[in-house]
Amino acid sequence: MDKKAFAQFLLLSAVVLIVWWGANYLLLGGRRAPRPLVGKPIERIPSDAVAEQAAQAQITPKAQRLAPTPPPPQQQEGSKLVEGLVLEGKHLRTVWTNRGAALQKLQILDEHYRAPYRVNGKRPRLTLLDQFQEDFPSDVIETVTISSREGGEKRRIDIPMHDFRYDVEQTAQSLQFRAVVEDGLGHQLMVRKNVRITDEYHYEVSLEFENASARPFEFSYALRGAAGIEREMLKTVYLGTRVAVRRGPDDYKIAKRSAAKLGASDSKPNKSASIAWAGVVNHYFAAITLLDDAEWVGQVQSLGVIERDVVQASGRWDSDIVRHAKNRRALARNATVVIHALPVTLASGEKVSRQYRFVAAPKEAQILKPYDAKLGALVELGLFPGLGRFILTLLNLLYALIPNYGVAIILLTVMVRVILHPLTRKSQMSMARMQKLQPHIQELQKQFGNDKEKMAQAQMELWRKYGASPISGCGPMLLQVPVMIALFMALRAAIALRHAPFLWILDLSQPDALFRLPFFIPLLRSNEFNLLPILMAASWILNSSFTSAPGGADQARQQQKMMKWMPILFLFMLYRFPSGLCLYLTFSSSIGVLERWAIQRKSDQIELEPVAEKRKRKARRNNRPDKKKKIGLLDRLQKFADDQDRKADKKKRGKAKPD
Repeated sequence: MDKKAFAQFLLLSAVVLIVWWGANYLLLGGRRAPRPLVGKPIERIPSDAVAEQAAQAQITPKAQRLAPTPPPPQQQEGSKLVEGLVLEGKHLRTVWTNRGAALQKLQILDEHYRAPYRVNGKRPRLTLLDQFQEDFPSDVIETVTISSREGGEKRRIDIPMHDFRYDVEQTAQSLQFRAVVEDGLGHQLMVRKNVRITDEYHYEVSLEFENASARPFEFSYALRGAAGIEREMLKTVYLGTRVAVRRGPDDYKIAKRSAAKLGASDSKPNKSASIAWAGVVNHYFAAITLLDDAEWVGQVQSLGVIERDVVQASGRWDSDIVRHAKNRRALARNATVVIHALPVTLASGEKVSRQYRFVAAPKEAQILKPYDAKLGALVELGLFPGLGRFILTLLNLLYALIPNYGVAIILLTVMVRVILHPLTRKSQMSMARMQKLQPHIQELQKQFGNDKEKMAQAQMELWRKYGASPISGCGPMLLQVPVMIALFMALRAAIALRHAPFLWILDLSQPDALFRLPFFIPLLRSNEFNLLPILMAASWILNSSFTSAPGGADQARQQQKMMKWMPILFLFMLYRFPSGLCLYLTFSSSIGVLERWAIQRKSDQIELEPVAEKRKRKARRNNRPDKKKKIGLLDRLQKFADDQDRKADKKKRGKAKPD
């Protein structure tokens, strides 16, 4: 490689790396420290500081107070702190506290959805929701706002409820929380929250608000949904919030926000009409507040949550996972949604109730589809969802025949390559024909020199003469792109690969870490030795060696030499990809090596021949007397009908003869 080609390679490599790291910056927030819940910069976050931040986390509607703030509401007498209240169904186990009538923990009980990590060699139950930020639970009324007019002056009081102790009663399948709050101006609001567990992937909640005072007032409230969600891996683009807006009878628009981009209080709220549900998702699971009536919702905020275990390098995320504190700060972002209710005026003794279902489920179409409201769209299959669903169905069918998802991925890859082989062959043969024309094009370049117009006309005439086109090889390749993208996204979204083993791989949804190195590799941002990405890069290098550059095209050959080094760059970018995807890419590239070798042997035998001569030769061959003409289906049917007619005529003539 000469100096010019080497410089071009360095420039191309720099562009690829800058784009990749730029995407990481946008998705993960770069190295900027995440904001705490109180909106001040973090100097350090010990456990007591985290608790203090969470206790101060209250989201109040933006409104200027028109009167002095009255004393805070008084705690009910006799309301003691009660924790560890358990409601358990067939699929979910929930733990509650009367402090805020809040959900402390939610576990999924299904054995095949266990946690993505091991404790003492075993996978524990999946704890999907927990207090990732200390004292910051899920499914809790954060604030109640009471507005009234006193002497012509409007007063608006925000009453924090997330730390309020409710009276609670428990039955086998339900919890009843009750609290009375006062605004210090003589207004009392009775708040009841009834929770009932089901045998599905949700529990039901009914909120009831009653004016327990003698005067009318206007009230609203803010309901916090899932306050963070367990992540499958530390670095993920799937972690974030989803908000669905109903636009028609069966038409929903889903707004997506990445957790890495969410701040603590400056998030732009979604004020769309008819918000149907809102929640938090990770790669394979979702925790959604599914509203029975969307008319009472004013807006939804997607906000950031600081995950204390990541920041403190504790629990699952010890210092061996993330070495530097600045990286832990950048990766510690989780997410929550806060649903703000529209104001309602209550007369004395008047009640109003709201119902919703809290869905905590795997992102599987057959589980989410019965809930309607397009929850099935949480299974994100990219640009071609229909094709992706077909590929997932085919993958599960192959798994039913051979119960190993690694083998199923290999068989699926083989099937896709076989189906696409005619297109691949046509593309490669077209490129080979263009390569054969390079000497003729070089002669034209010498003949016409710098006369670009005549050169272009002569080149078009040459292509027309030999039936070649520079874009004829691109068409078949472009037709393959939707299939390859759909296959890639389907494997990326397939929850069936979670915990699925294959050979040395323990989990096809995770990188195939053979062991941990005693040091971190900066470019990989990892201390794990993953074998599959290395095999994948090796297969790509071998595959590129079969791609021959057009003869005599020095620039093309230099670009090809540069492209041979691109697999090394992609090795760094894809090093932490799930092993199921790397298995597909590796095996697909390996098949491509054999495919290119076979096609190249065929293409080497191509001889250039003008289209006119080829047609004449074909016509002479078809018109030879000794050549049997191929009989088509219609000809066969016509011949059969003629034979039947002849037999009928012969039979009639036989009957007509005299005795």
